[in-house]
Amino acid sequence: MDYNDLTQHELQGLKHRYNISDGHCHQSQSLEQKKIVDMLPQLWYESERLKQHQLDDLFVDTFFTHQNQRAALETPSMLVYASSIAIVITANYMMKQKYSATLISPCFDNLPDIFK
Repeated sequence: MDYNDLTQHELQGLKHRYNISDGHCHQSQSLEQKKIVDMLPQLWYESERLKQHQLDDLFVDTFFTHQNQRAALETPSMLVYASSIAIVITANYMMKQKYSATLISPCFDNLPDIFK
């Protein structure tokens, strides 16, 4: 069967027990992940109470402190809501700087189109 793109492979893979064509992880939750799921109502109400910039600052501080990279707190961070947005930002920067990238095929999602 011929497929036009990786998405077509993924759609066929969804029909089978093991789908190695899908770029997303599908797994049961660990005990620690289940604890986070149980905290979702609390996290929801806390997020309603705080402003977005406060949540961003809290995340950045917690992330870099937990990773013992406190020096990174001195450098401005740019948060985006999806990895694809970060890739678009990177591709635009590379285009403006006249940089190029090489991708392995088949490539995940719409990355080839983004880096054209």
